[in-house]
Amino acid sequence: MYNIEVLQEKIRALLRTDKYQEAYDFCTSEINRITQRVDDVDNLSDEETKYLAEIYSIIARITPPQDALKNLNSAINLVGNYAEYYIQRGRVKEELGDLQEAFDDYSIAIANEPRFEAYGYRGSIYLDAGNIEAAIEDFTKSVELNPNYGGGYINRGRAKYSLNDFEGAIKDYDIAIEQYPDYAYTYGCRADAKIKLNNLEGAIADFRKILELEPENITAKQAIL
Repeated sequence: MYNIEVLQEKIRALLRTDKYQEAYDFCTSEINRITQRVDDVDNLSDEETKYLAEIYSIIARITPPQDALKNLNSAINLVGNYAEYYIQRGRVKEELGDLQEAFDDYSIAIANEPRFEAYGYRGSIYLDAGNIEAAIEDFTKSVELNPNYGGGYINRGRAKYSLNDFEGAIKDYDIAIEQYPDYAYTYGCRADAKIKLNNLEGAIADFRKILELEPENITAKQAIL
């Protein structure tokens, strides 16, 4: 009766065909169906509570940030320390510019269920704040949890670059490129690190690769003139 997997599949099917309003209407009807039969949500069964929380989480994905935040607050109030919802709320708070609260949500998520995404997002906040060592620690944890997380290697490379560890940065960019060879940004990062090591030939090769992927990339064009 309250199958979360069935709910998620129904919403995915609607979103695949850009039926956002229909997805929203279905979710709100489900909320009404559940909440109208009880005086207080505290009287819901565990199954109903988890289902209702997931609906709030889904609505948060298809509504503007302020509305998304309200729905995620509702989801978290229902189920407590569920890491996925804290990560999702952290992303919304970042979008709203509230980096400290986003950081706090990622930290709560990590405390409850260490997830590579939470470490990656928190590491990015550390990096932007200039706390490089903490950023590297979080990025390292993220790729330990998910060795296929290319973003973790790229960001750890960026952090190492800021510490003038250009060789270490290149090693991380190498891994990211091996995983995602069609992502031009990483070639640019690696080219910058190679320039710092006076490996101009290697840098030019990376800029040429960027132009294969993005023929109109102005930075790469200028670099090989």
